[in-house]
Amino acid sequence: MRRANERALEADMREAFASMKTELESASLIFVSVSKVDARTIFNDKNPMLDRKDPRVRRVPFMTGRPTFNETRRVIGRLATVNLNVVEEEERLDEDADALAGLADTKFVIAAKPKPPPIEAPPEAEVEIIPEPELHAAARAGDSERVLHLLIEENADPTESYKGKLPYVVSKDRETRDAFRRAMAQKPDAWDWIGRAAVPSALTEELEAKKAAKEAEYEAARKEKEKERKKAQKERKKKQSAAAALLEKTAAPASSGVAEKKSAALVEQVDKVSNDRREQMVSVYVVIARFS
Repeated sequence: MRRANERALEADMREAFASMKTELESASLIFVSVSKVDARTIFNDKNPMLDRKDPRVRRVPFMTGRPTFNETRRVIGRLATVNLNVVEEEERLDEDADALAGLADTKFVIAAKPKPPPIEAPPEAEVEIIPEPELHAAARAGDSERVLHLLIEENADPTESYKGKLPYVVSKDRETRDAFRRAMAQKPDAWDWIGRAAVPSALTEELEAKKAAKEAEYEAARKEKEKERKKAQKERKKKQSAAAALLEKTAAPASSGVAEKKSAALVEQVDKVSNDRREQMVSVYVVIARFS
């Protein structure tokens, strides 16, 4: 089937070339764009459709698509187009060649590339070191007496911020924070204690008395609870000792009975071993008596 199709295609091609024989003979150039298989058919050595040695036969110098009518028109139009850029390129090359020939004897001096000016480093900005306020230092160290003295006697400012933190915030412990609250109770209108100093509330003598009473009550309750715990522990140990003593008394007869049973079993085992040895000796004597 394949060979039949190939023969039919070859016959169609020969018929087409025969119909264009007059045009092919009068053509100045013949452009061909075929595959390798079709090229063997066209330029067959025995009966070629075109002569391979014909100087008019040339390949299409660009890619082509399927052999349709529109594609044929496109190929013919492109082949018939004159590219003027080639002429201009040749003229430009001639001009460049003349210019290079004129510069053949010219001596060139290459100027040294200027060095960029050195970049000077900007002067270092002086950093101003701000010392820590005394109230901040005392609060950070946990010196509650010093904090109270500064607030009451020296009128230190509790709203002054150092490195973004207030003195009450950097207080080391609860006692130091209470110093701020005591100062607030003594000087309630001196500063904006709650808004700007971040002190939550004033610690008056009345509040301290209530606080001390609560702490004393809590301590008394704790001691009472500890006393009851120790008492319960003591009673528990006493009960454990009594139970252990009772257990020893009840276990004594049982242990003596077990000892008696063990002794009887041991005596029986010893008697059995003695009897076995006695029987062996009698057997030996009998054997000796027979041989003698």
